[in-house]
Amino acid sequence: MLGGGRVKKHESTIKLYYRLYDFLIAGKTQTYICKVLRRDKAQISRMTKALEQGGWINCDRHFQRTKIYTATKKQFNIKTLKEVYKLTTSRSQRLHRRCQIIQIQKSSFICDVIHPPNSKMFWDKEWEHNGLHHTLIEWPFANIGSVKFDRMTSQKTDQLRIILPRLLWEKDNDNPQTYLLEIADKCATWFMKKSGIRLDNLHICQKPDYALVLTDKKLIGMAQQGTFRAGDIMIDSSAPDELPEIESKDWDVISGLASAPDDIRMLKEEISEIKSMITEMRSEFHELMRIPKTPDSFIEVA
Repeated sequence: MLGGGRVKKHESTIKLYYRLYDFLIAGKTQTYICKVLRRDKAQISRMTKALEQGGWINCDRHFQRTKIYTATKKQFNIKTLKEVYKLTTSRSQRLHRRCQIIQIQKSSFICDVIHPPNSKMFWDKEWEHNGLHHTLIEWPFANIGSVKFDRMTSQKTDQLRIILPRLLWEKDNDNPQTYLLEIADKCATWFMKKSGIRLDNLHICQKPDYALVLTDKKLIGMAQQGTFRAGDIMIDSSAPDELPEIESKDWDVISGLASAPDDIRMLKEEISEIKSMITEMRSEFHELMRIPKTPDSFIEVA
């Protein structure tokens, strides 16, 4: 009975992912999908994020309230479902410990093009902006998401910008700068093999924003009303996820805020222990005070 129940649940999850994927690439909204599939919004949102994180779908309207998704080059089939399960069950990808999870946003790297790509290279988009000719291709990577490669050329410039997707990072893993550079380097290596391009001098282009989901009711209320800035810190609940967050480009600031609840909890425990010690000391002191300084009588010894 137990084994059969697990198989049934696994099959229903597979069907649910297939139906969700079909609805999303057909342009259906999550509100519509929740009604049709009779699932709560949190579950559909979590599964949609897993599909996007795995690189099977891409959000075309990140900065609007209603999000529309399209299929990527990565095929979604029964074999790839194992990757989805890893994303939805991985400890680093869940927000049940929201105070420990930091979101990395707007991280990009740039490098010099020392040899152009082959002529057969196909680009997704092409446009002109501020005297630069842009050619862009977006490609999905497992456990990372869709990475954008933006080549910028002019008479004097030929560079490639690597734009990383949003990533979730556990505070206990320390500063993610090394990890981000490793990802960018791997993406650059893959792109060179795919396109025949030769790159050099990979370095950071845009310092990432670090975001932490708010848990304090007063701060959440402020974020829901608008955007507030104080130096390098910003509080808002903007698109695409519309979660009340506090953001900063300073890792130490966000990491410190993420540690604050645990630090306060530990401090409370230490204070409680100190109070217990003081109570015991008082009790011992009162016992000592009851002992007379000189004995009331002496027993004569013959």
